[in-house]
Amino acid sequence: MIQSRHFLDPVKSWGEQTLSSKQWEQLEAFHQILLDGSQRMSLISKTDIPNMWGRHFADAMTAGALLDLSKSGRWLDVGCGAGLPLVPLAILLPEWDVVGMDTRTLRIDFLLEACSQLELSNLQLVRGNARVLGKQPEHRASFDWVSTRAVGKIPEDAAMALPFLKDGGSFLTFKGSEHVERIDGYHAPTYTPYRLPTVDNDLHLVRAIKL
Repeated sequence: MIQSRHFLDPVKSWGEQTLSSKQWEQLEAFHQILLDGSQRMSLISKTDIPNMWGRHFADAMTAGALLDLSKSGRWLDVGCGAGLPLVPLAILLPEWDVVGMDTRTLRIDFLLEACSQLELSNLQLVRGNARVLGKQPEHRASFDWVSTRAVGKIPEDAAMALPFLKDGGSFLTFKGSEHVERIDGYHAPTYTPYRLPTVDNDLHLVRAIKL
């Protein structure tokens, strides 16, 4: 696949071996949707646009490559913004129910249109404040995974994710050097290092399992 040239192992090998031609086409289509959308609104910083595959898409695909996600479930991405890692995750995990949550109407409208163009029937969008929505019965304790990316510090993001998680569910965030030993309401977090072709330092998938 031509897109795999943007990635490093193990993501490169995993993508080539695991993803179907349809999934690669959907990823490519979303890349173009982001490029087009960035002409109309601030979705991706101008400096990041040339490195979207090697930075933002590769980040999302690292979760697929390094985590055991073989058992389908429900995934929530809080503060989903322009849809990274949300939309790639929905493409990578077609058997999962994936939900994106954000307070910004323009972002939600953009992602609704993207979902329609990509024909992603497993992806839903919810507009609202996570701290409020986490108290509502239809969202509370109903997700197996809750992720954040570029939202806040680990403890704050984990606290925001906690009400949405089932018992034994996993909080996941993508971080650089930030490190904490414990998080209230969770088992001790684990840190899985990975590299991206456009970043010099190690990054980490930070995972904490709800008590």
